[in-house]
Amino acid sequence: MKSIFSSRKAAWELQDWLTYHDGLRRRCLILIDLMWAEATRMEDLPPSEMKSAAEAKQATGHMNRQLLYREVLRLNGIWRIFLAIRLTYFLRRAEYFSWFNLGGLTKKRIALLEENWRERLLGDR
Repeated sequence: MKSIFSSRKAAWELQDWLTYHDGLRRRCLILIDLMWAEATRMEDLPPSEMKSAAEAKQATGHMNRQLLYREVLRLNGIWRIFLAIRLTYFLRRAEYFSWFNLGGLTKKRIALLEENWRERLLGDR
């Protein structure tokens, strides 16, 4: 059975659909970012992907947190400000550790996870 996304036309239609529906696009980006942060927190990702995500979030992390904060307040009103703060703090879990981000990833932890990952893959060969 052929996938609906196997043709270029379907991919362009999906891209156009996300372009024309700005609200859905914003919420899809927020959902992807939240899922990535949860996978990092649960250590479900390979350490190399966690590292590349943390490096990418050095440039885009603040922008994504602001987008999430504005969207939560826009949809739920000022009374949900604590939810917005909690969710933006949750996004910081996939970023590197700093004095402003005590729950973030440390490079030492990523190196340890990488070593454990390598041992599991190679096994007792």
